[in-house]
Amino acid sequence: MNHIKFFYKSGGLATLLIILIVGLLPTQTINAQDDSRMGPHEVEWLAHQGEADPILDLTPDAPIQPLVSLRRDPSHVIFGYHPYWNGTSYTSYNYDLLTHLAYFGVEMNSSGQIT
Repeated sequence: MNHIKFFYKSGGLATLLIILIVGLLPTQTINAQDDSRMGPHEVEWLAHQGEADPILDLTPDAPIQPLVSLRRDPSHVIFGYHPYWNGTSYTSYNYDLLTHLAYFGVEMNSSGQIT
């Protein structure tokens, strides 16, 4: 309790309040940003503003090539896991990508036999 009285009598409380008030005042030099400068994205956007997007410039005469399926034996064991609560989602699995399928839905009776 003596250290509180000393702090109060020595003017420490007033000094602390002044520091807090001055510290909370907004300063324009710290937060000011120069809005006259443009970033690199804006510079490039302005430079190419009237140009067509080359990605969208597709030629309609180009033939569409179908995807070719590569049939190879897998180099690893690939498990597919289907818990019973997923319902009929098994109908949309890519079975050709799996080497094994695990189904979880085993029920047991009170004697421990699988039912």
